[in-house]
Amino acid sequence: MRIIGRPSADYAEQTENSPVYHYKDISRPVFLAHGTEDIVVDVEHSWRLRKLLQLIDRDPEFIIIDDIGHGYGNVGQAEQLYVPLVEFLDTN
Repeated sequence: MRIIGRPSADYAEQTENSPVYHYKDISRPVFLAHGTEDIVVDVEHSWRLRKLLQLIDRDPEFIIIDDIGHGYGNVGQAEQLYVPLVEFLDTN
């Protein structure tokens, strides 16, 4: 796994830009989707944000897509993301 930034030196900037540290400020409905094979952003980030939002009764729409990385490689994989996303957008 490659780490972007230097947590010891860039902590202030990283926490300023991470939704995990501002979850209480999120007031809109949230759609979280993450691929299990993502090597850019670990899926744990989505699980953590989901849990924090649940703790303040803002349960997000949440899907984990098996065998997809930080993007998708074919129409079937794109469909796994966009079908629930379009439904979410239609509702919200």
